[in-house]
Amino acid sequence: DELKDVKLTAQWEQSLADIEHGRGDETVFLNEIRTACAAMPGRVMEMTQRDSLRQLAQQAGERESFGPCPRCGKPVVKTGSVWQCSSNKSVRDDAGAWKLGEGCGYKIFSEKFGKKLTDSMVRRTLEGKRPKVSGLKSKAGKTFDARLVPDRQYGIGLSFDDLNREKK
Repeated sequence: DELKDVKLTAQWEQSLADIEHGRGDETVFLNEIRTACAAMPGRVMEMTQRDSLRQLAQQAGERESFGPCPRCGKPVVKTGSVWQCSSNKSVRDDAGAWKLGEGCGYKIFSEKFGKKLTDSMVRRTLEGKRPKVSGLKSKAGKTFDARLVPDRQYGIGLSFDDLNREKK
């Protein structure tokens, strides 16, 4: 994800422009790139091991936890395209409609603010990492950026607190 970050690309482009105009140091820039590239295989191995452990847990019948539920603290798991508290149990009512039979009722639907959520976004949000997401849409249709935060009532909420500081 970090290699696809627009901010990183802009920083590299600015560094290259500075070097081109004699204001930057080519050796420093190349060393930064080398250091970043040298760290990648280790990170990929960590991610691969994590993914393998998740697959083994799923094969053993365990559902992968995406983090603690903001309402009750139990694990949040994915059911179809919805992330929900593992304490939730749905039952059919007399009319055949599904309703919450037990549990705290916490759910995160797969699309929020005009953006399809990914497993990574949900996991990072529930871990308290406040991922920055671009291209969210308001009810008026305007796009904006915000950080995702856990919300006890709506599943996932937005924070704009530190976005203004990044622009300065």
